[in-house]
Amino acid sequence: MAALARRVAEMQLDLMNRLARRRHNQTVSREGQPDPVFMSFGGGLNSTAMLVGIVERKERLDGVLFADTGGERPDVYETVERVSEWSQSQGYPAVTTVRWIRNAPSAFAPPGTFPSPGDFCPKRKELPSLAYGMKGCSVKWKAQPLDAHVLQQPVAVEAVEDGRKVVRLIGYGADEPHRTKRNRDTSRFTFRYPLAEWDWGRDECRDAVARAGLGEVAKSACFFCPAHSELEIAQLGRLYPDLLERALKMEANAESSVGHVPSLQGVSSRPWREVWAAAQRGEPLKGRSMELPCGCFDGDSE
Repeated sequence: MAALARRVAEMQLDLMNRLARRRHNQTVSREGQPDPVFMSFGGGLNSTAMLVGIVERKERLDGVLFADTGGERPDVYETVERVSEWSQSQGYPAVTTVRWIRNAPSAFAPPGTFPSPGDFCPKRKELPSLAYGMKGCSVKWKAQPLDAHVLQQPVAVEAVEDGRKVVRLIGYGADEPHRTKRNRDTSRFTFRYPLAEWDWGRDECRDAVARAGLGEVAKSACFFCPAHSELEIAQLGRLYPDLLERALKMEANAESSVGHVPSLQGVSSRPWREVWAAAQRGEPLKGRSMELPCGCFDGDSE
């Protein structure tokens, strides 16, 4: 039985390696011209490890893009700067920051400005869309500016005009099959999930970051994100009390339109202010720690 188990494991590993090679070969078109490759870099553990893996494998990379919502914690911005310097030291692109710029007239943000959700939501007396069960934040402040920037790059313009696709790298890990199994390819983009191809979960990602000497990498998530667990809310309050105070003000400022008490955790959860009060009383809290990745999607908005 042990020999059979080893053989099955070897066959699974061989299959994964062949799949990774096949996906990598997709970055070369039938005409022999290499397809441009752009990475979505969130500033967290997964995307940092993905960049390390790409560098270690000497794969092509035309751009490393960070979609700035204006609401990340200070340690995330520090990670972005540190990783950008490391990437350049390895002969790879610096991290380019992209932002959603409002084009249409609005009473809350004039055209040509960058309204972060942290400023936009209080003006509209509402919470981030995830609190209402929608994904508008990640589409508007991440996917849309990433798509727009990629399609403006000369290598991408040339590829699309030639009928080729632009390859987009997303840092979903091998332990996130619910995120990698969906086919997100479009007429212009092919999506790859290198971490899943390499069978890298959280442990492998930590090892990769350590090999590169990049130190501690924080979780990437807006400080007011409704995906925060109760434990993460308490951690935010202890690490960045000023940011928690802003989030609590956003929650208190929101007007309920469906007959429930507004909560950054969503309609079925208790408000952040109650969670923070419970944390200060030393009561047990639910949920994951800040180490795990957020639920945002940094890919295509189409």
